[in-house]
Amino acid sequence: MKQLIENQDDEKDRSPIKVDPIPLDLEEAILSRLPAKSLMKFLCVSKTWSSIIRNQRFVNSYYAMSSTIRSSRFIIAFCCGSQAKFDDWRLFVFSSSYEDEKSSSLATTLHMTIPSVSSASGCLSVHGLIGCTIGGPFIVCNPSTNKYTILPCAGPRTFLGYDPVGDQFKALTMVSYPPPPQPQDFLVYEVLTLGGGESSWTCNTFTSLPHFTVTNSICINGFVYYAAWTPTRTTNPVIVCFDVRYERLSFIKAPMPVVCWEGESILIEYKGKLASIARHPHADFHSFDLWILEDATRHDWSQQTFELPFSLGMGRNITSPGTNKAVYEVLTLGGGESSWTCNTFTSPPHFTVTNSICINGFVYYAAWTPTRTTNPVIVCFYVRYERLSFIKAPMAVVCWEGESILIEYRGKLASIARHPHADFRSFDLWILEDATTHDWSQQTFELPFSLGMGRNITSPGTNKAGEIIFAPKRLSYDAQPYYIFYYNVDRKDMRRVRLLGIADDEEFRRRYRIAGQCYVSISPEHVETIASL
Repeated sequence: MKQLIENQDDEKDRSPIKVDPIPLDLEEAILSRLPAKSLMKFLCVSKTWSSIIRNQRFVNSYYAMSSTIRSSRFIIAFCCGSQAKFDDWRLFVFSSSYEDEKSSSLATTLHMTIPSVSSASGCLSVHGLIGCTIGGPFIVCNPSTNKYTILPCAGPRTFLGYDPVGDQFKALTMVSYPPPPQPQDFLVYEVLTLGGGESSWTCNTFTSLPHFTVTNSICINGFVYYAAWTPTRTTNPVIVCFDVRYERLSFIKAPMPVVCWEGESILIEYKGKLASIARHPHADFHSFDLWILEDATRHDWSQQTFELPFSLGMGRNITSPGTNKAVYEVLTLGGGESSWTCNTFTSPPHFTVTNSICINGFVYYAAWTPTRTTNPVIVCFYVRYERLSFIKAPMAVVCWEGESILIEYRGKLASIARHPHADFRSFDLWILEDATTHDWSQQTFELPFSLGMGRNITSPGTNKAGEIIFAPKRLSYDAQPYYIFYYNVDRKDMRRVRLLGIADDEEFRRRYRIAGQCYVSISPEHVETIASL
């Protein structure tokens, strides 16, 4: 009997212990305190954990915790150099934590390398993601998850912004960018919008009746118009109308003078309606007919004839940009399981001269308007509502064009103004105090020692202590230390800090075959996110 009881006790000891499952909210709390790279590994642990980590609410709470509890970092990005071979092209993305004021050096961590990138400029951190312009395509990467995507941006300039209300990233791309001195009668922009959750690219195709296009397009109130013959050249003049929202194409019958001169036809927006300037391209330009589309459904046009007070010369040498507005294209990606949609908007033309900066849901960059060297402005893109506005800017903020510097200073847009071709011993700090009234303040600061030629130094912004950061634009040609400088505006002093590991040893340079000029982009106040791309 005693032996039987002992055997029963042994079986109880060996039986599995039932444990109550961990509450879901406790699992979320535990996961939210782990490093981002660990979370990416834990996606494969279970469907439950994968669902938690990919949930947009968790992504947002993780970012909020990163911005408050975890120390912010700053990003350093550069490429292999101007003389690197094609097979060696890559973009390096480093990061580092902020140090205390007594530190003279700072360790950096290589987060990721992106292949086939020869040059990059303006690699800026926006709400945890890094956007880098590389001439045509636009790279958006997340150093925390080691993921990146190349957006199909069709223009040379792209600006990344974030809408904190709609929780969306948007990339504003300048699609048409006429080189100076060509007049900027119109511009074309594209907006790619990324929402939360798992994102994917989708492609919509549609068919239409054959037609022969003879003009550029114009966008008015969500419709894109251009002139054409249908079905073949010189037969049946029409206006092709593209409904941007629903992606539908329709034909509007047009008067013969609107289309007949083909490449010389002129479409404009006139008082909110589509119109055409009709004149003989091979005759003296003394008069013209203005054809206005009064009703697209009924194909109804009106005509007015105007005599000019003097001749403008041969008709084919003169055109009309209409109301001189820009055409923008918007592709939108919503939250959750997502797809890209399309929208358009207009803005006055301008000549862009700086990279962009995103502050509190607004993207800013400096420009001239309407053409180069006339009327310095700050272009302000409201990310949430996709609206563009102009803020009058002091000449010093814009005049040096590519050498102009925009930063965030104590939550406001600011500009570091210095002479790029003189010794960098002082600078003016211009602060936008009120965007509505175009009000700027100015302060002048003397540096305790020279930083060299002004054009070789830039400023990526400030640290949490409010110190202004200055940094060389390029790495040295050989393995030399890379230093950044912190200027304290209150004490008027400056300290130098070495960034360790930034291509400062021969072994790193040989391994990655770095050769030629390496331009460096630094983005302060980077916060970790696990957002999907």
